Amino acid sequence: MRLIIQRVLEAGVKVNGEFISKIGPGICILIGLHRGDNAELVDKWAEKALKLKLWPEMESLTEEQKETNNPKGKGGWKTGVLDNNYEVLVVSNFTLYGVLKGNKPDFHDSMNADEARDLYNRFMAKMQQHYKKEKIQGGQFQAYMNIHIVNDGPVTLCIDADECNNMKHNQQKEQQQQNDKANNQDKAEGEKKEKQEKKQNNNAEQKNKQHGGENKQKAQGENKQKNQGENKQKQHGEQKQKNQQNDQKPKPQAEQKQKTQQTENAQKKQKTIYEEKVDDNSVKAEQKESEEKQQQE
Repeated sequence: MRLIIQRVLEAGVKVNGEFISKIGPGICILIGLHRGDNAELVDKWAEKALKLKLWPEMESLTEEQKETNNPKGKGGWKTGVLDNNYEVLVVSNFTLYGVLKGNKPDFHDSMNADEARDLYNRFMAKMQQHYKKEKIQGGQFQAYMNIHIVNDGPVTLCIDADECNNMKHNQQKEQQQQNDKANNQDKAEGEKKEKQEKKQNNNAEQKNKQHGGENKQKAQGENKQKNQGENKQKQHGEQKQKNQQNDQKPKPQAEQKQKTQQTENAQKKQKTIYEEKVDDNSVKAEQKESEEKQQQE
């Protein structure tokens, strides 16, 4: 949909030399419908056109500025049709979608008449619904018309609703892509952070496990050393006890040797006693013999 919106001091439509509609200050809209347009787009722009800010704040203007409706006066582009209780003239114009083929215009992009009539009537009805019915005037669809316009300013807007809609859609799409990109970056950063935290946790667990293994190994070594010490001490005690028992219990060979020694000692002692006795007897015999010899003398 293509709109030519002009700010006017007055405007009117003549058919067969007679005015069929006429307005005072307000806007005149020439509307061209594209074959791809739909009711949703028509409804949107019927409401939006009434809200266009094409006038300054009238209360802030001098009398001279009010007469000229100069938007450059104090207040700028502040008010629209609804604010100022102005009027609207809507005229269907399929030639807005004309393209040149050589030197001749071609209108193949324009919507066919039957469909265009329905959307044009819908546009008028929606504007009347959002404003005052008597303030919305129109031309005659598919009629040859003369448009009388006193352009104020001049102020004229050329709006391609499809491009605006596509631009908004593209902006929304671009914004969505940016949001998706930001979300993906956040997600990637979150996953990276989570991965790093997981890695740190794994390293900590591995370190703890390693320390635990070292502590366990150390404890096992200490226990083993302790057990070895206890076993060694136990074995030493047992050996000592065994040695003591062995010391208390003579060995057979030692006993035999001791017995033999005792026997030899006893024999030596007996022999000594015998020899002493023989010697004593010899002495006594000699003394007796000597005494007898002395007596014979």
